[in-house]
Amino acid sequence: MKAKITLTDDEESVFEFHDSEALPPAVAVDTVLYANVLTKKKVWLSTFQNQMSDHWDGRFPVKISESSDMFMLSFGCEGDKLRVLNREPYHFQNHHIVLHSPEIGQNFSSKIQVHSFWASVPTAF
Repeated sequence: MKAKITLTDDEESVFEFHDSEALPPAVAVDTVLYANVLTKKKVWLSTFQNQMSDHWDGRFPVKISESSDMFMLSFGCEGDKLRVLNREPYHFQNHHIVLHSPEIGQNFSSKIQVHSFWASVPTAF
């Protein structure tokens, strides 16, 4: 019991949480997506809510709020979130929207490069 405690490299590492990146306590990670609009223009929350909430409403209304330099989409259930992910890609005023599903213990910001692509499927004539 009196022996010196030694930590592994993983145990010694510091994981930083910032208030702007933390999820509200009532929000479960399995019902949240982050949305990043790939544009250099300012995207106003009210305009984004008005134009996109109908696309993402499912069984329950989606709540769209600002989170740092992205938007946080809070769904009423995990099924609504999965439905939105299955219907990608989305765009806002001709700008691509990248959706990210947060993971517990992972910091995320729009500065992290996220790769997103879609391909058109050739149709048979």
